[in-house]
Amino acid sequence: MEVGAAVTAVKAAIDAAKAAKNVNDQAQMNAAIGEIMEKLATAQSDLVSLLVQQQALVEENRRLREYLGREERFDHYRLKPRLGLHLQAQGRAYN
Repeated sequence: MEVGAAVTAVKAAIDAAKAAKNVNDQAQMNAAIGEIMEKLATAQSDLVSLLVQQQALVEENRRLREYLGREERFDHYRLKPRLGLHLQAQGRAYN
């Protein structure tokens, strides 16, 4: 879902409301109100889809930041090939 679709749906509802303001016949008024309600429901659905998409992106961002934070902890470590495993971090050796 794109933001443009939601904006278009809202604009369509506004345009329908503007067209309905000069209607004098009750049947035409009811039809215009139905059209406005339909367009507003579409806009609401589009906005809910955007909110769901935005929440998914926020969650993905959180997971990626967490992953990078875990990876960053090990940036100052390096493995040295020796007999057995030897790990050195900022001048300190761990066997």
